[in-house]
Amino acid sequence: MLPSLEWILGPTKSGKKTLAQTISNRICAPTIHFKNWLHEQGLTHSDDDKKVHALIAVLARLREPRMILVDFPQNSYQAKLFVKNAVAPSNIFLLECNIDTCQERML
Repeated sequence: MLPSLEWILGPTKSGKKTLAQTISNRICAPTIHFKNWLHEQGLTHSDDDKKVHALIAVLARLREPRMILVDFPQNSYQAKLFVKNAVAPSNIFLLECNIDTCQERML
């Protein structure tokens, strides 16, 4: 059985990591940063099907009741494929950040 999922999406420097840490602390849920996870698994250049099915396999092995996914899905195809083959997220947090703020945070 898959854990209850929270998806956090948004542009670079929009506060995804900060929000994930805050939610993680409040609900005692681990976090997977999807882009980092892809790199660690050697899946960065794989097709969307392989990425999504690999993620589902990992989540199915976890014993956690809740999980936070940051930067997942990366596109609508991944979202539809995940929901079709696994479970819909409990919550989706979509962060916005204007270009000036993002650039300022990068500095």
